[in-house]
Amino acid sequence: MIVVNLMGGLGNQMFQYALGRKLSLLHKTELFLDCSFLNTHDSNHIKREYELDVFTISAKIATEKKLKKFQALQSNPLIRKIYQWMPRLFSQHIIQEKSHAFDPDVLNTPDNSWINGFWQTEKYFSDIAPILHADFEFKSPLAGLNKTLAEKITTSESLGIHIRRGDYTNPEVAAYHGICSKDYYHEAVEIIKKKAAVQELFLFSDDAEWVKQQLKFNLPSTHIVHNTGKSSFEDLRLMSLCKHTIIANSSFSWWAAWLNLNKNKVVIAPKVWIADKRVDTKDVLPINWNRL
Repeated sequence: MIVVNLMGGLGNQMFQYALGRKLSLLHKTELFLDCSFLNTHDSNHIKREYELDVFTISAKIATEKKLKKFQALQSNPLIRKIYQWMPRLFSQHIIQEKSHAFDPDVLNTPDNSWINGFWQTEKYFSDIAPILHADFEFKSPLAGLNKTLAEKITTSESLGIHIRRGDYTNPEVAAYHGICSKDYYHEAVEIIKKKAAVQELFLFSDDAEWVKQQLKFNLPSTHIVHNTGKSSFEDLRLMSLCKHTIIANSSFSWWAAWLNLNKNKVVIAPKVWIADKRVDTKDVLPINWNRL
């Protein structure tokens, strides 16, 4: 059994699931999701909830009984000390992410492991891409305005643009994550226009009014503003249908671009993924994406 600890929003949970799925396939075992860290406030002071239930994923929620032995390895000082010195004595294992950079040793994780981290690189799971595309199929069919928008997006040379602001405008959060500038988006649009005959822009943001006032493009533009709260995942679905994508430094739009099945897609991503230079993010972006 592989147990993956879920943290953060939908995009982060998708990364955590993806690595867990890869390890469960390697060991031909079941994948369980530890949701005990959810429903609390994260480091950005946002309350997170379980969000993977919008997909047809292959995993079960871990019960307290299944988590008990893993918890003992962390909470009991004596057991933790023995485990640190002689992990081979134990049938359960704790795997902690060491940094944001790809760690090939993680793929040697033994069975009966609880894994904790963000795992933000496709290097952990690119070889099972078809399986993950199937797992990340949305359960609910497109309906209403989203169905209309999806038809418009898929029948044109569409460019999806994600502008994340929200918590990133908090000075403390911005000092760590950084926030994409207006120049970044304008330059990115111009680059894609040289590579593809873009017909219409579709703008997705958690601060639609700022985008309408501050970002002006010389192309027909549609602002997606109605998918909020429990329906926020619909923005990820619509973004993934766009022919091309400009993403923010956000795991949410990272996955929208990754799930995009257009073989000729152009993806532009910020080369500075996290502003804090102590964080190694060299492996976050796939090599065929454009860095700006």
